[in-house]
Amino acid sequence: MIREMHRNGMSISEISRRLGIDRKTVRKYLKSDNVPKYTNTRERSSKIEPFLPTVKELISKYNLSAVRIHEDLVRRGFNGSYSLVKRYARLYRNDRALKAVYRFETKPGEQSQVDFGEFGYIEMDGKRMKLYAFSMILGYSRMRYVEFTTDISTANRDFTFISILMSLDIVF
Repeated sequence: MIREMHRNGMSISEISRRLGIDRKTVRKYLKSDNVPKYTNTRERSSKIEPFLPTVKELISKYNLSAVRIHEDLVRRGFNGSYSLVKRYARLYRNDRALKAVYRFETKPGEQSQVDFGEFGYIEMDGKRMKLYAFSMILGYSRMRYVEFTTDISTANRDFTFISILMSLDIVF
C-alpha cells in the first residue's frame, strides 16, 4: 500500500499524514524489499506465575485481601506490583462460593445497639459547638431512636438513657 501510494506520486510526508505513521517508518518500508513480519521472539511469563499457588491458597484458606497477599508475597521474594496481585486475586475470588450470613435475632426488649456520631458544628448563643447524635437501634424490631446533643459527657444530666428508654416504651 505504501509503495503503491509512492508510485502514484505521493510524497513521504503525505503518506505519513494519511496513514498516521512516522515519515521514518514510511522510508523504511520503501527501502525494504520484502514486507516486514513481526514475531514474538520470547515467550513472556508473568512475574506472578511462580506465586499463583500461594495466591490461591491464601485466598481459599485465609480469605486475605489483595493488599495482604501482596505483602506476604513480597516477603517470599516477589518483586511485582500490587495491581498485578490484585488482578490475579480477583480471578480466584470469582471462583469462590459466597458464604451465607447468619442473622442474629433477639427477643423483644432483649438487645439494642447504641452509638454516637458527629454531625459537624452549630452555633448556639454565639458559640460554635460540635453537634452529636445519639443513635439506638432495637435488636428485635430494628426501630431507631435518634437524639441530637452538644454534650456527650457522662456529666451531662439532661441526656440520660432512662428518658430514652421510657420514650421507646421499653419496660424493665
